[in-house]
Amino acid sequence: MSGILSKLREELYKVSEIDIEESESLNVNEVEKFIDNIVYFRNATEEEIIENFRRIFYSGTSYSIKLLFFIRDKVNGLGERRVFRVLLNYLGNEHPKYIENNLTLIPKYGRWDDLYSLFNTKVEDAVIDLFRNQIQIDINSNKPSTLGKWLKSENTSSKESRSFGNKTRRLLGYSPKEYRRLLSSLRRKIDIVETNISRREYSKINYENLTELNIKKYKKAFLKNDKADYEKFKLENPKKTFIFKSLENIISIIRETLNNPGINSIEDMYLKNLEYLIDKNIKDLNTFEDTLIINGIEGELIQNKNRYFDILISTILLYNKLNLNSFKNYYMSFKNNPKFNKLTSTDYIGSIKSMSKNNINYNMDLNSALDLLLFTSIKKNLKPEAIPKSIMFIYNKSEDISFNNLKFISEKWINSGFEMPKIKLWNLKDLSSKFSISYKDNVVIISGYNKYIWKYILESREIKNSNIIIDKFNNIQYNDLII
Repeated sequence: MSGILSKLREELYKVSEIDIEESESLNVNEVEKFIDNIVYFRNATEEEIIENFRRIFYSGTSYSIKLLFFIRDKVNGLGERRVFRVLLNYLGNEHPKYIENNLTLIPKYGRWDDLYSLFNTKVEDAVIDLFRNQIQIDINSNKPSTLGKWLKSENTSSKESRSFGNKTRRLLGYSPKEYRRLLSSLRRKIDIVETNISRREYSKINYENLTELNIKKYKKAFLKNDKADYEKFKLENPKKTFIFKSLENIISIIRETLNNPGINSIEDMYLKNLEYLIDKNIKDLNTFEDTLIINGIEGELIQNKNRYFDILISTILLYNKLNLNSFKNYYMSFKNNPKFNKLTSTDYIGSIKSMSKNNINYNMDLNSALDLLLFTSIKKNLKPEAIPKSIMFIYNKSEDISFNNLKFISEKWINSGFEMPKIKLWNLKDLSSKFSISYKDNVVIISGYNKYIWKYILESREIKNSNIIIDKFNNIQYNDLII
């Protein structure tokens, strides 16, 4: 019955008349809605996923195919496997030309085994042809693709995988023995990193053949078990140096290596990666306001609190690069009372060292921090334009901070000849990707974290996590798609 209903819906969409002028706005709205619900779709029924995608497809094919690959894109997109494969199977049956035209892009943005979603569809023969052609290329290549890793085997515990393996072998025209030998040969050529790690045969790992994703995934194992060869490879391969895509990750790595005797040999590599990420995140800002960062992270720098501190340091370094006010080289923290801390070093590594030593906070009080900023401004006889336009209090308490005396504080500043800085409160207690920036009673409320947030933080732009993803979708260009 569900198959009949699906066919009926398909025909209704085909004959429906969507007003041409409304089509584009309808499509954009549906794309945003789909992206906003991507977490829900992970566990939704296949029919529900397809039904929501159909509306996008019939109101604008180009948007829908771009969305399809954005959903799967493991580097710059959502990296969603199940939703992508459900839609791939649907399109392979109902609209095969769009998939056949872009078949080679599926392993590029996803993985070779995604193509098994097209078995038993109208694109199955094209998939087998692609497998066959790539196998011939890989047999004669010293640097084969990863197809051999993802081809299904007949000797596996999964019943579904065995079935796919059997069908793959038959359609490619191999005997069981020939197919086993083929897989063994290809996998030896690929030098599958997981096999070498599980056998602790690190000397067999060819770092040159690893992808950035593999390097990132197994870097801790490499550093622990094959440190000398791994670091030598990284130093000799500047193109693969920038494997850290987020500020907090590179800062975490730098802090972990600060006490390492061999830091001088790798410091330049990490520093270049850090400089690259800072410059990348401050590039092309539409607006910016000078901001003093206040460290409100509770507790010592241990275990899960490390990540809070990595984000704090990232924020301080970004604003230090952009700020022009008299407090440019300072941030605030708390002991018994609030105090200013100066970034005395002229380089990033030195600044991270000094901040890492100053990591224990207690008796935190935002009102007293504002008083210290005001008192210092008066004492130094600073002009209003030399004062930070805003303060950002970064903390990790479960409860939100509320202000009942904001009017009184503001009057205190006005009576002293200054305008009170805008207050920004960033709660890191929940480090899930449900990031948002909102305004409440002239206070900027920031919650959550993901690695794409810096432009929005620096611009103080009101936004939800789904808006960030939609911005990424709108800005990304898949120029190799054929639509």
